[in-house]
Amino acid sequence: MGSLILAGKPVVGVNNNTDFLKPVAEGTVTAVATPLYKGRRTQLWEVKISQGDVLLAASTLRTMVVQ
Repeated sequence: MGSLILAGKPVVGVNNNTDFLKPVAEGTVTAVATPLYKGRRTQLWEVKISQGDVLLAASTLRTMVVQ
């Protein structure tokens, strides 16, 4: 998993749990990330990936700011 930068500090993923619900062979998919918890050092995100109204995958991602 790659790292991000948040306010000049690197952010790394510490846990990712993804359930793949349906396959997709072509077309455009959309991912929507919603913060569930935004703390000073860690964050928890819910990510839903869909194609139109069809949910393809659901994920939770915990990130941590590296000091």
